[in-house]
Amino acid sequence: MGYTDEREAFALAIGHGVGLSHHEKPWITRAYSLDHPVPIEEGMHIALETFYGEEGYGARIEQQVIVTKDGHKVITKWPCEELIVCNPL
Repeated sequence: MGYTDEREAFALAIGHGVGLSHHEKPWITRAYSLDHPVPIEEGMHIALETFYGEEGYGARIEQQVIVTKDGHKVITKWPCEELIVCNPL
């Protein structure tokens, strides 16, 4: 997409905590987490945002998950896997 390094492209995939505010720690990105790792623990509520599209066009899709002792549970109600993808050009 024309980015010169991961720091320029860090917003393409972000994870963040959800609690008292919408965006709170832990911040999970390749640009931040490689230098500042945060343990992922059971009971955490995390939003995982990924970008899908091309430069200038696309959408950020967010799924919310709860970390469980065996992995995770998706709590997002919106059927993200059914989103229609189109090219505006």
